[in-house]
Amino acid sequence: MARAAAAGVDLVLGRPPEEVARHLAGSLVAYLPFPLGAAENRATLLACLENGCVPVTTRGKFTPPELDAAVVYAGDAQAALAAFGRLRSDGAAVARLRAAGASYLRRHSWAEVALGYLRVYTVAGRRGVKPGAGGR
Repeated sequence: MARAAAAGVDLVLGRPPEEVARHLAGSLVAYLPFPLGAAENRATLLACLENGCVPVTTRGKFTPPELDAAVVYAGDAQAALAAFGRLRSDGAAVARLRAAGASYLRRHSWAEVALGYLRVYTVAGRRGVKPGAGGR
């Protein structure tokens, strides 16, 4: 924690969701060095995108390519620091990343997931597939 403070990094732990959302919304970037890479099931990643905080993160075999436009990848802490510096001086890039993050979330919202299931069931119904039949 002392190293983070010396580098000017705020470490915020154990805070209520509303406070975290406010903090993220007021932050330019968040460093999320996931050991296995960014993935759709990472709530912290989704929270950053939802609140307009650009994730600087790692890529892994479970990282969906759709995230590429919404995040900055950094393989280590030094690369993350370099990314922070670039983003601080490039408002246009930050705006593009934030817009891409919002677009990603719209495409992956619960409403879109529900509509996807509805489309699958509609097609299955037209083909005469009975529920629980496993598509056979």
